[in-house]
Amino acid sequence: MYIYVDEFYNNLNKKKEKISISLIINTIYNLKKINKNLILSDKIIYFIIYLTKYECKFKLINKIINKIITKISYRLSKFLFISIKQKWVNIINISLINNVESCILDYFFKLYNLYLDKENSNNMTFKTIQAKNILGINIKNDRQIKKYFNLNIYHTTYYIDIMFSKLDLKYIRLDYIFDIKI
Repeated sequence: MYIYVDEFYNNLNKKKEKISISLIINTIYNLKKINKNLILSDKIIYFIIYLTKYECKFKLINKIINKIITKISYRLSKFLFISIKQKWVNIINISLINNVESCILDYFFKLYNLYLDKENSNNMTFKTIQAKNILGINIKNDRQIKKYFNLNIYHTTYYIDIMFSKLDLKYIRLDYIFDIKI
């Protein structure tokens, strides 16, 4: 950002208005009261100070902050989704280079069973519905889905984002999968 010398000197001569700290604290307190799990960064707090300086209404501040928070959370979730898929593809590539695809598939099915336990639906109909909707295949038992993934190991990436919506992210770390001692 460029600051021109004339503008700088003109701003020096202007009378500075002090903002009431209690007004800003009350605004932030009321925002947190409305949104229980709201976490405000420094930039958002500075933005709130800017809005209160120019006498913006509280309802408008609340709408603006909610819109900012939803955009940030959407972009973070999209980034998390892409990074999880990329990590899984890297793990598959490492397993293919080292000829341990069967170990990765076994690990994938352990994760899938763990996901089904957390989802409370460990029956075969749920698995067939998922396979039909995600992969477009008809399966009747676990052996068929294992055979399909054994032939098409990269198709496991379609399931990874669904599984990690319920599972903890520690399961996708390389040292957790391969038990690497560093």
